[in-house]
Amino acid sequence: MQRPGDHGPSLDPRRWTEVLLQHAFDAVIVLGPDALVTYASPGTERVLGYRPEEIIGQPAPTYWPDSDASELEPVLRDLLAEPGRTVVLTSRAVHKDGRIRVLESYAHNLLDDPEVRGVVINARDVTDRVEAEEERSRTDAQLRQMVALTSEGIWILDDDRRITFANPRAAALFAMGKLEGRNVLEIMGPTGRVALLEHLDRVLAGDHRRDELEIVRLDGTELWVWIASSRLPDDAGTRRVMSIITDVSEVHEAREQRRALQHQMVQAQRLESLGALAGGIAHSFNNLLAVILGNAGLALSQLPPGAPVRDELNDIETAARRAAELTRQMLVYSGRSAIIADTVDMSSLVAEIRELLEVAVARNAKIGYDLDDGLPEVAASADQLHQIVMNLAINASEALDGTGGSITIRTRELAAGKHLFEGAVTAPDGPPSASYVCLDVVDDGMGMTDTTRARMFDPFFSTKFTGRGLGLASVLGIVRGLKGAIRVTTEPGRGTTFCVLLPATSAPRRSEREPATTPNSSTTPRRDAIVLAVDDDAAVRLLVERVLQAEGMTVLTASSGTDAIAIFEQQSRVDLVLIDLTMDGLRGDEALLAMRRTDPHVRAVLMSGYSERYVESDLVGDCVAAFVQKPFDIDELRAVVHDALAER
Repeated sequence: MQRPGDHGPSLDPRRWTEVLLQHAFDAVIVLGPDALVTYASPGTERVLGYRPEEIIGQPAPTYWPDSDASELEPVLRDLLAEPGRTVVLTSRAVHKDGRIRVLESYAHNLLDDPEVRGVVINARDVTDRVEAEEERSRTDAQLRQMVALTSEGIWILDDDRRITFANPRAAALFAMGKLEGRNVLEIMGPTGRVALLEHLDRVLAGDHRRDELEIVRLDGTELWVWIASSRLPDDAGTRRVMSIITDVSEVHEAREQRRALQHQMVQAQRLESLGALAGGIAHSFNNLLAVILGNAGLALSQLPPGAPVRDELNDIETAARRAAELTRQMLVYSGRSAIIADTVDMSSLVAEIRELLEVAVARNAKIGYDLDDGLPEVAASADQLHQIVMNLAINASEALDGTGGSITIRTRELAAGKHLFEGAVTAPDGPPSASYVCLDVVDDGMGMTDTTRARMFDPFFSTKFTGRGLGLASVLGIVRGLKGAIRVTTEPGRGTTFCVLLPATSAPRRSEREPATTPNSSTTPRRDAIVLAVDDDAAVRLLVERVLQAEGMTVLTASSGTDAIAIFEQQSRVDLVLIDLTMDGLRGDEALLAMRRTDPHVRAVLMSGYSERYVESDLVGDCVAAFVQKPFDIDELRAVVHDALAER
C-alpha cells in the first residue's frame, strides 16, 4: 500500500484514513458534544465485543462499570468542556460478554475542528498486561513479606562485599539495627572473618557454597551459622551474592554435647574395662599373697626366736604386705575396694595433713589453701580421702616440672544442677545428691595435651620417663566407689584444675556428735570345732587347714561349691563353713544357700579377693558371721574364726 504523495497510483486521503481505521487493532471512538458515540471503528468489536453499529448513538457511560461512574464522569465532563485538551487514562469497561476489561485510552478534544467536531478516543485493551503486573506485584509483596518474616537471615552483597539488601532477621543475627550499606567486615569481630571471606570469594568466583561458620558479633557474643550462598546473574557486569543464613548455635551446641557425651561414654567404658582387668588381676593375686603371707606366718610361728632364717621370712612377709597394698590400690581403681562407713570433714582432713603435703610437693612449689570451715561432711573413710588429696597434690607438684609455681587446694560446697557434671570424667549413676563437697587442686604448671588427658587415669601411665604407680587411677577408683565425680580443666601452658565432687551428707558434723564407745569383748578359742574350708585354690585350702589344725580344730576341705554341699550333707555336724565367694562353677553364696536348706542355723565366714563392700549384695541373710578379705595373715584368720565360733 502506498501513502498519499508517494509515486504511483494516488489514494484519496479519506479512503486512506478509512483503510487505517478498518485494520487498526485498537478501538477508535468519536463522541459528540453530548457524549454520544458518533463513530466507532471496526476495532471496537475486538476491544469491547460490540460491532460499530451497535455502539453508535449510545452514551459513553453505558459501557462503564457502575462502580466507576463517579470517578469517570468528572473526567469526561472536563474533557468535553475544553476543546484541544488531551487526556490519557487507564479505566475499566464492560465487555459485551459481561467481562470487565481494562482499557488504556488516549482522548483528544477536537470539537472545534470543523472536519471532526468530536472527542476522538483511541482505546487499547491492556487487561492481560495489567493483570500480569498485579500478579507480579502480589507475588513481590508476598516474597517481601516472606523475606521479612523468615527465620533465616537473607542478604545480598555487591562485588566489594558491601550489603545492598538485608532482611530484619539478618540484622538481628548480627545484633545490629541496619546492615545495608555496610561491608561484612564491619558487622563482625575478627573470629570467623577469614572463613566468611573465603566463602564469599569462592561464591563470587562462580561456586555455590554451603558452610558452617563460627561468627563473633561486635558485642562479643558468639554464634554458629549455616550459610548457603549463590552468585546472582550479572547485572551490567556487576557480580552479586545472595546468602541465606541460619542460626545453628543450638544445633551445634547439641552436636558438641553429643560428641562430648559419646567421648565420655567411650572413656567410661574404657576405664570400666581397665577397672575390671585390674580387679580380676588383684583378686587372683590376692589368693597368691594369702598363701605367701600365711605360710610365712606359719613358718615364723614354728621357729625359735634366734633361728637363722627368721630374717629372710620377715623379708618375705614384708614384701608380701607391700604387694598386698598394691593389689588394694588396684581394687580401689576397679571400684571394688573396701569403703569404711564413716563421715569426714574434708576441710579438717586437709588441714590435718598440711605438714605432710608440704613435704610431699616439690621444694620450690608454693602451696596455698582456701578451705571452707562450714562444709557438710562426706560419707567416706579418712584414709581414702587422704589418698585422694595426696595423689592430686603430688600430681600437681609434678606438673610444675621442677620449675617452681603454685598449687592451691580449695574446698567448697556446690548445689547439684544439670551442668554440675558437664565434662566430668566419671559421674554418679542415678539421682544426684542435693549438694556436693568439692575439692579443687589447682596448679599453674604445664597443663595437659589432649593425648595426655585421654590417658591420665590409666594405671601406671605417666608423662615422666617411666610410670610411677596408680596415683590418679586410684583417685578415680575411690571417687567412683563413693558415687562422686571428677572434672578436669586443663590447657597446655595454662595449668590444670582437678575438681573432685563427693556427695554431701545430712549427718551431724563430727564435732556435734557424741563420742563413740568401743565394746570390750573376749573370745575363748574352741579346740573341738569342725570347720569346712571351701576354696578352688589348693594352696589356700592347705594354708587354712594348717592354721586351723594348729588350733586343734578338725578341718574338712572342698575344692568347689558342689563338693562342699555334698560334704556338708554327709556330716552330722559342721560348726563353721569358711567359703570363698568367687569360685569357678557354683559360687560360694549359692553353695551356702543350699547348705542353709539342710541346716538353717549354719554359720559361715566368707572369703574373697574383693572387698566386703563389693560382695555385700551377695551375703546370705544372718548366717554370715564375718568376712575376711584376702590376703590375710594367720592371726587375722584365727581371730575371725574364733569370733564366729564364739557366736554360735
